[in-house]
Amino acid sequence: MTDVAALRVRIDELDARLLELVTERRKVSREIQELRTAAGDTTVSPAREQQIRQLYADALGEDGADLAAAVLVVCRGRR
Repeated sequence: MTDVAALRVRIDELDARLLELVTERRKVSREIQELRTAAGDTTVSPAREQQIRQLYADALGEDGADLAAAVLVVCRGRR
């Protein structure tokens, strides 16, 4: 049986991967925001954000929508 310390190491590894992915996602999101702004549009697309929240909810349950909302806020960023 694996001990708690070993499982925590695994969690730390997974968190590091998640942080890398969210950092990459934020970069791509900001590129999209710049393109939308240059085209005279808003930086946020409510319909697209709803699709993302639904995707997470479908995969993870109701808490997934909360996770998606947090990811969207982080990726939207502040300038």
